[in-house]
Amino acid sequence: MQSTNQKIKNAILNSFLDKNIFEQNDEYAAKLIANTKDETMYNRILDEVQHCKSFIFAVAFIESGILNSLKTVLKDLNVQGRILTSTYLYFNKPQMFRELLKLPNVEIRVYEQNHGKFHAKGYLFQHEGYQSTLVGSSNFTAVL
Repeated sequence: MQSTNQKIKNAILNSFLDKNIFEQNDEYAAKLIANTKDETMYNRILDEVQHCKSFIFAVAFIESGILNSLKTVLKDLNVQGRILTSTYLYFNKPQMFRELLKLPNVEIRVYEQNHGKFHAKGYLFQHEGYQSTLVGSSNFTAVL
């Protein structure tokens, strides 16, 4: 029987190198999330937050509606988090920054536009014994 580490290793090698050599494991395989009606980045992020020990988000843009949804989920959880966002293109409104500071158990950092462009879109989740990552073109906005 394979260890969890070996299953993860094989899933990564299967996903990115050679499907003919390395064993497939759907639980740990890389996956494209294309925001279909059946699976969206928003739902995946909420699911990860509900099951992780901690999280880190690096996103340039955050909308208040999505932030309100996150606040509701975090209110009931005891999960630690960190969010790095920005003043890039002045998309994030001052009220959104004030609301971010109200998030329980979440450290907030802001990358200021005058230090250069910040247009990251990454989500890292720490679980018991492993990490999961979502990387792509989805900010924390309604189009998640």
